[in-house]
Amino acid sequence: MGWLQKSISTEHEYFSYALLGFPYAAYIIFGQNRTAWEKLGDRADLVGIICLLVGSVFYLTGAVTFVNLSFPLVLTGVMGCLKGLSGIKLNAFPLLLIALATPNPLPYLLVPFTLPLQQFIAAVCGFLLMNMGVKVTVENIFLLVNDKLVEVAPYCAGLKMWFTSLYVALILVHWSGQLHRRDHEVCLRHRLIILFATSGQPLWLYRP
Repeated sequence: MGWLQKSISTEHEYFSYALLGFPYAAYIIFGQNRTAWEKLGDRADLVGIICLLVGSVFYLTGAVTFVNLSFPLVLTGVMGCLKGLSGIKLNAFPLLLIALATPNPLPYLLVPFTLPLQQFIAAVCGFLLMNMGVKVTVENIFLLVNDKLVEVAPYCAGLKMWFTSLYVALILVHWSGQLHRRDHEVCLRHRLIILFATSGQPLWLYRP
């Protein structure tokens, strides 16, 4: 059990945007922030020490969720031990990207809230299939098609797209250099990003 010796499961489907977020976070840390990082004084901070200790304990437990969460904690702890709280603040955004892309139980906690939408999708699919002459039985979120049981999974209800859209929205705001601006234009773009995230539309159609 570890960060690299892991098998890929359905759990990781919700966090596949890490393939974009992790490299971008690395680019910020080792590229954009490298000069500023080197100018910081070498000092350890209590916050960094605590994060490093907690992350180490999480990793040693061997529990999947704790091992996953230990990754951003250890990274935060290492930065805090090397450059203090200033180092953590400097790389706060890439650390946020890493933390949000770390597999955790959050999607499963939201699953009950997608149940009505799953039932609606199952009913619509059943209606369409029956009109196509296919023998189908709809039971809650399950469809029995030609003696084969098919489930309308939560990610079919757009949960994965919602997470991905929100994550890519954060990257777009940072990439456009408007993360800390407060003018009317940025507020408008934030509303557009929220609209894309809640509607499940692909964010790559939007260029800042």
